[in-house]
Amino acid sequence: ITSDLVILSSCSSAISDSPLKYGYDSLMQSFFINKAKVVFANTWPINDEFTSLIIPEILRRYSENNLSFTETLRLILIDNLSQNKIDRLNPYLWSSYQIYAKDIY
Repeated sequence: ITSDLVILSSCSSAISDSPLKYGYDSLMQSFFINKAKVVFANTWPINDEFTSLIIPEILRRYSENNLSFTETLRLILIDNLSQNKIDRLNPYLWSSYQIYAKDIY
């Protein structure tokens, strides 16, 4: 699967169950083997309600605008702040998500 962006919106999708901690042993890393450029994954269990709201918004904005993925996320956070959507701004909800990139300069 060659893709500019892969979103893994499942719990702990960036974490390996392997005690070895090296090589390509997590779900996230398997996409890099197959030439994904950016993977957006989680490092711990995530909130289902938040995920069901934010992932469609991320996909819509990323596909409609000619912006980088990080700029898309930044604008979503700014919009949520300006619209006073406090329930979507809790750092706990966002901090599980991590952006992983390979060979991007």
